[in-house]
Amino acid sequence: MIGVVFPNATLRRFDPELWALRLASGQIAAVRTDWDRAASGAPGHDLRRHLARARDTVAEARARIDRDGAPGDGWRERLEEELRAARRIIVRQQIARYGRWWPSERRYLD
Repeated sequence: MIGVVFPNATLRRFDPELWALRLASGQIAAVRTDWDRAASGAPGHDLRRHLARARDTVAEARARIDRDGAPGDGWRERLEEELRAARRIIVRQQIARYGRWWPSERRYLD
């Protein structure tokens, strides 16, 4: 155990993983906020599915840390894959909604 600035606080072996899980939860919330700004309405089935899978990945890794002490392999990659897919859906929605106002030289996402 390594002591830190606070006298009663110590770092555990997987504290960096717990912080990464907290950050991941914030990223999931940010994707949902991006949807609200881009599309303003109830998200579609595909976006909800990717966000649910991302939340499940975070919950599973957190449960494994509590149970086994280790988050398991590949949780970060699975999370990044689901969030990337959700962001792609948001970009498609933005293109469909605002694409006609974008200059033609910036429509490389079509």
